[in-house]
Amino acid sequence: MFIEVALDLPLNTLFDYQCDEATLADVGRRVLVPFGRGQKTGIVIHVKQDCQLPPEKIKKALCLWRDIDPLPTEVMYLLRFTSQYYHHPLGPVVMHALPPALKKTTTWQSPKRRVAGIKVKTNQAPLLNPQQRHAVESIDGSHDQFYAWLVQGITGSGKTEVYLELVQKTLERGQQVLILVPEINLTPLIEQRFQARFPEAAIVSLHSALGEKERAQRWIDILKQQVNVVLGTRLAIFAPLSNLGLIIVDEEHDSSYKQAEGMRYHARDLALVRGQYKKIPVVLGSASPSLESWWNVRAHPGASLPMIHLVKAEQGEHLVMSSAIVNAMGERLAKQQQSMVFINRRGFAPVLICNQCQWLATCEHCQTRLVVHRRQQQLRCHHCDYQRPLDHRCARCHSPDLSTLGEGTQKIEEYLQNLFPTARILRIDSDTLKSKQWATQIQEISEGHVDILVGTQILIKGHDFPKLTLVAAINVDNSLYSVDNYYKPPVARDVVRTVARYTSKPPSHSILFFRR
Repeated sequence: MFIEVALDLPLNTLFDYQCDEATLADVGRRVLVPFGRGQKTGIVIHVKQDCQLPPEKIKKALCLWRDIDPLPTEVMYLLRFTSQYYHHPLGPVVMHALPPALKKTTTWQSPKRRVAGIKVKTNQAPLLNPQQRHAVESIDGSHDQFYAWLVQGITGSGKTEVYLELVQKTLERGQQVLILVPEINLTPLIEQRFQARFPEAAIVSLHSALGEKERAQRWIDILKQQVNVVLGTRLAIFAPLSNLGLIIVDEEHDSSYKQAEGMRYHARDLALVRGQYKKIPVVLGSASPSLESWWNVRAHPGASLPMIHLVKAEQGEHLVMSSAIVNAMGERLAKQQQSMVFINRRGFAPVLICNQCQWLATCEHCQTRLVVHRRQQQLRCHHCDYQRPLDHRCARCHSPDLSTLGEGTQKIEEYLQNLFPTARILRIDSDTLKSKQWATQIQEISEGHVDILVGTQILIKGHDFPKLTLVAAINVDNSLYSVDNYYKPPVARDVVRTVARYTSKPPSHSILFFRR
């Protein structure tokens, strides 16, 4: 018999070896083979009776390890798909799915340890509200077929309770659950919450911060079906679960699900592929869904989305912001409610131009446009941090006829102070933010001591301001004219996340102001 082996090499090829003891059941199993002057650990991809190579060129496999079970069929499918879809050699993809300890050229010695059983007992669950109950019933109603479900809810809205209820129903059917989270530091808290709800379930976390032996042992426990729930970061998408019944991707919008080095892949997208192959539901949860998920909801019947009003500047209109925004903010002030103006650009204006010769103030080091910081009377480069005093005459023709173009947080703040002189306005960006003051400022906003917030993406980070009922995003179309296509989705995502986070509760709403 002959085997085709995937090795951790940057080559789009498999390697043939002779292995008389191999059977079809060994596909997905680790194997030790000679390679060059050394030895390598690989994974058996195919078992065949014939080989087209001359016999003298075929080496014998050194050891077909049967100390642990082979990779499940669905994991092998996922690995092949990943290799083809992301144009990466199969060998590195397959080996990426293994813990580092199992890539070594030695037999795995399993430490003596007690592994939790698969009996599941649950503690009393809190009562779900009607929206939560509807979500659970809808998703669980499709437990035997593939559906991608988007669960959108602001922070503290109860998404985790929906997850817990779905996990309980899945465990009651004797199936396993995979839960993906974007960051390692989120796993302990979530694991504690699930362990408190399911005290007798075998729940393990899987991520790169684990010790080498501990990670390998947890991976083997999963392979042996001795685990009910796997909680992990993006690498857990390849966990060898063979009886999977539900996949949950929490904070599905987070860019941490995207592997940016080495073997590049997106764990959220692979979760959908795995769910489709297994014919099980995949739940995507977020307070501010990614643009892809947002579009999929709009393109297909699904949950309702936050109400957003689009306002376009009239031809020839050069106001800092639309009259619709100004009127809406005035209404909020009269009702003692809060408003937020989101513009992802600090400073006063991004351009200083000469009206006579069209000279632009640019950085002497990186040639990018200098941003006007009028309060500090400075020009600053936001790329290399170069600074110089604000020019009052053109550096080329020496004309004093200079103008600023565009808006930053400082200009918006000044504009609103002139419009609403009695309003309490707070600007929050990296120029004003100090770590010692941040907690105090958050408390002041939450207690209603601030009427209008002006800020950048710093405001996106999850805060709950109960009196905030209006979010206005200024110049949201500027990013669409960037030459960098990769810059556009993050900017649009920031706008969507801000809108979704703060205006998901009635009577809140959002206004997006477009120039063109």
